[in-house]
Amino acid sequence: MALYIAIIDDDPANRKQYERLLKREADARAASGEVLYIDTYGDEKAALPYIMKYDLLFIDIVNTTHSAASIAETFLEKGVTAPIVLCLNASDNEENYRNDNRFLYHKNPLWQRDFSDYADIAIKEKAKRPMLIELRNETDTIYIQPNDILYAQQNGGYMDITFKNSKKFKLLGDAARLKDLLYNCEPVFLETSKDTVLNMRYVISHSHNSFKMSDGAIINYSFFNKSFIMRAWKRYNEYIFSKNFSKDITS
Repeated sequence: MALYIAIIDDDPANRKQYERLLKREADARAASGEVLYIDTYGDEKAALPYIMKYDLLFIDIVNTTHSAASIAETFLEKGVTAPIVLCLNASDNEENYRNDNRFLYHKNPLWQRDFSDYADIAIKEKAKRPMLIELRNETDTIYIQPNDILYAQQNGGYMDITFKNSKKFKLLGDAARLKDLLYNCEPVFLETSKDTVLNMRYVISHSHNSFKMSDGAIINYSFFNKSFIMRAWKRYNEYIFSKNFSKDITS
């Protein structure tokens, strides 16, 4: 499993030290197949555009008008559900934090064994959270659950993605780029042509050479692709049947 870790610390010496300790922890976990990716930031503004990709966050801020707790609040408002560790310094009053269980608290300093313990917590929490993928273009980066995608169609150098809530996003790249991002997802995405990908969950009807989507859009496909598409459609329905059957047995 890959774990993405962010450190937000306004002390450059601290950031260097934490990087060294986390690198040791990464090396210790490599043999078991766990990979740690570590990014450090000097303030929350630098981290904010990428904050949703992280599985574990450490906040150690002293020389700013914003407290670590207020920064963590901002991250929650942005949708972060990963564990956030607030690093408390000698001047922090621990009594102010005891009744707030939304965050983890650690009295400085942090050692490798501490990072190891928090990484274990983050791995357990990550297994419970819905998977997110990163979509980006020249100006925007968003993080979404794959099943929020309804369909996507090529438009020049972009994939115009339509979401189930009717919002849209321009992904820089082509259908192959989108399929790469969806590689580890459930087998529900179908490439109907070299420039179109749809989520079979949201197909409401099927004719001889097209699918009708839940928002009313008609996705056509070529007769020459029909054999491949029908095999994929059959596999998808078998997958859904098997999944629902397993639910019935365990319920």
